[in-house]
Amino acid sequence: MKGILRTIMVVVITVLVVPLAFAWTGPVTATIATMSELDVTVSRIIGDTWTPDLSSLDFGTLEWDDTDSIFRSQGGRYYAVDAGVVDNTGSWTITHTSSSITNGTDNLDNNINVVFIDEFGNAGDADILDKLSYADANGQSYTKADFTSGRWLRIYYGLATGENDATGVEVIGVEKSTGTYTGSITLTLTP
Repeated sequence: MKGILRTIMVVVITVLVVPLAFAWTGPVTATIATMSELDVTVSRIIGDTWTPDLSSLDFGTLEWDDTDSIFRSQGGRYYAVDAGVVDNTGSWTITHTSSSITNGTDNLDNNINVVFIDEFGNAGDADILDKLSYADANGQSYTKADFTSGRWLRIYYGLATGENDATGVEVIGVEKSTGTYTGSITLTLTP
């Protein structure tokens, strides 16, 4: 009887000492949505004053400069268009397209400088990608690889001044007909 009791006690102790283990394995998932959007800010610049959050580039009624015999923008204004890409995918392309700036008779397509910049935001850190006439800037495109990490596309638009203008850009003289000239610019982001 002692032997049977001892055997039962050893079995009971063994069962109590051996832990029972159970395991469950399940999947964990998360999806990060693709983000490809263009964040655009238009700013008018007169001297050192920037006026951001505009919706158009309006050079206003041009002023006649008697000294140089050319038309100039009011106050020497020009514009900066900042196009930042919010993207977490791979590559992308920004394409600049434009329609002629015309009054129905003449156009200003060869009278406006367009300068494409790899912009960082600090003076001296920007790199010029291209400096073209408005006409030649139509269809210009840049890929993600064209920009230094952390930088964005800035495009300057300014009337010809006769100094440091892009190749093929001419000042506006009296040969242009009067009237309001209109056109449009489109920036397209393609992932």
